[in-house]
Amino acid sequence: GRRSMMSVVLSAFVFPLVFSGPGAPAENMNGEYAIGATPNGKPGLFPKHYRDYPRGVESFDVYSPPMSTLYSQVWWQALDPVALPEEIVKRYSGSGMAIVGWEMDQVRTAPGGGDSSVPISALYLHHFTGSMIGAGARYRKVRLDGPDDPRAAQLKEQHGLHGMVAWDMPHYIVEPSGTQSDPPEGDQVNSNDHQSFASANGGEYRKSYHGFAPGYALVVDSPTEFQITPMQIDTWHRAEMNISAPLPPKFVPGPLPRSSLAGANPLHSGLLECPMTTRLTKAVDGAYAVLSSGVCREPILTSHECFHAAAASLAGAGRRFSNASASDPSRPPGCSATVGAAKAQHTGEVFSVLFNSNSQAASHAIECGAGGARCLCPHAPKPFGQ
Repeated sequence: GRRSMMSVVLSAFVFPLVFSGPGAPAENMNGEYAIGATPNGKPGLFPKHYRDYPRGVESFDVYSPPMSTLYSQVWWQALDPVALPEEIVKRYSGSGMAIVGWEMDQVRTAPGGGDSSVPISALYLHHFTGSMIGAGARYRKVRLDGPDDPRAAQLKEQHGLHGMVAWDMPHYIVEPSGTQSDPPEGDQVNSNDHQSFASANGGEYRKSYHGFAPGYALVVDSPTEFQITPMQIDTWHRAEMNISAPLPPKFVPGPLPRSSLAGANPLHSGLLECPMTTRLTKAVDGAYAVLSSGVCREPILTSHECFHAAAASLAGAGRRFSNASASDPSRPPGCSATVGAAKAQHTGEVFSVLFNSNSQAASHAIECGAGGARCLCPHAPKPFGQ
């Protein structure tokens, strides 16, 4: 039968981690990789198969916890850490495991067992971060207060975070297993107790080679756990794409927000460009100060927030607002308003609100009050994402 767009897709990531060892030759999970040669270099020297690594390699699989999404939803949240296979933990207890590479797949597991890959046209992975710890470290789940939280720098350094941070979501930081304080005071994780597996690839993650040159490896002492944080978009048109049939299915675009710029019959989903939806209204939760002199410590950064701030801060009986965006080097940067007399047919004041995107105004430090403009400044603004 036909599938509703509200049906949930339940999936998990599987990581075959490849490590140095005398075991049987390992076949690539994702087939052969295309590797470009260095200019003026000798092509063919870099192994395309893990089985070709000197002295042999072995591998084991790690499954993430399952995740579920509906069409158009974005998943950007840390998944709980998972324990490595017991035989791996026992084998490398008290010694280091040299990881020469890894592969990735996202799969659905059938009720009776067996995995099937989820096509990238159904769940688009934008980016991911992952890490592994050893017995000398532990994961701790935290909620950060924003970019000024003393643990924020620690999180970015440990995980090699891609771009912005989802401040309103919980994260896992790595700390020495015996840490007592929060945040840790002077406690540093030893380099071989923790390794990051972040890569700057998303949709091409299956066919991007995550192997190191022979002779190089990531070493984890007494490895115990693995953790991954994916950021992905559900683009699966349930009614038109059968992802249980032989893959890959023909891509069929699903419903899109009216702000989407995708053309007719696109080759990929317009959701990948993150168009704003009209189904949700974003109310800016914050307070604003109105200044007649000086400068804003932090200016308002968007016209949407500017016009909202003016209406919230300058509202009064009979007052009206005229909103505009421009680039004016003579006006303060960010958001400002001037007041004028009402026209004959109206009573009350009229505020002309301007969102000024001119960068010269910021560099020349045009102050509030210039041209009679009052600045609207955010008071204790929340970081992006909150």
